[in-house]
Amino acid sequence: WKKRALTGVAVLGLVVLGVLVAALLRKPQEADISKYNLRPLATSGEFEDSAAWSPDGMSIAYQSTVNGRSQIFTRSLQAPEAVQVTRCESRCTSPAWSGDGSRLFFRKGSGVWSVGAAGGEPGLVMDNVLEFGLSRDGKTMAVLRRGKTGHVILLSSPPGAPGVEYKPAPFSAEGFTNRPRLAFSPDGTKLMFAAWVGEADRGMEFWELPLPAGR
Repeated sequence: WKKRALTGVAVLGLVVLGVLVAALLRKPQEADISKYNLRPLATSGEFEDSAAWSPDGMSIAYQSTVNGRSQIFTRSLQAPEAVQVTRCESRCTSPAWSGDGSRLFFRKGSGVWSVGAAGGEPGLVMDNVLEFGLSRDGKTMAVLRRGKTGHVILLSSPPGAPGVEYKPAPFSAEGFTNRPRLAFSPDGTKLMFAAWVGEADRGMEFWELPLPAGR
């Protein structure tokens, strides 16, 4: 009976092995995209970039070129055409929505500006900014600024309030060779910073910074 039991175990093992090999060798089924309705949202023929979803998911904001300058546009999923929100005399880029979707933040020159989602007169939020990121609830803005000894990250809450330097500094950045990026995690407990930090031969680096600092 021992021999029969061992033979049965061996046969079962071979069957299981065969099933596993067949599963590994089977060609993965391709996704069926026929059920998806693919609809273009921004097709003006000009350069369009930096799209950002509104908090309710019903609109996008993006930048597009008008007469050689980048301007901010919005496009509702329910509307047939986009709406030009800014008419800046210089480039307006990198739109981000406020937490309630009533305003848009964007870069112009060396500052962060804001304007009503339907348009209006833009207002300066913070100057001397190289890059910024906005938390999902819109209550905190992270900015990258050039300090006396290098680049520093500041947290401004609410956006526009005097920034508090993130300490301890996770890195010593004397210079950048690529445009940096700042982005909050959806739950607001982390801040991602990406850039070519310091010497160019170090390559692109991604830093995850806990919020609040010191954790």
